[in-house]
Amino acid sequence: AVRLHRWEAIPVNYFDLLLGSRWEHDSMHGQRPNYEPNDEIDRRRAAVALGHSDLFITDSYTADLCRRSKVADYAPTIVFSTKQADAILEFIRKSA
Repeated sequence: AVRLHRWEAIPVNYFDLLLGSRWEHDSMHGQRPNYEPNDEIDRRRAAVALGHSDLFITDSYTADLCRRSKVADYAPTIVFSTKQADAILEFIRKSA
């Protein structure tokens, strides 16, 4: 599948590529917050979560990165920003 450019066959790599390309775009256009080395780890963690979780709670930039990268087109994972506490609690209540 990967040989035929079906990158989504390996979810962790696919999401890392998807988020990484949007992240680089933001960086080149001055649209991302100050870079911290921890951002590399956060992006990789996001890729793992998107490929294997039902719910992913992250910082606001990464949540917006997921939205703009349209990860919902490729994974059922629900993504929330840590600033969306009420929405997170509502989601958990409905899921119980």
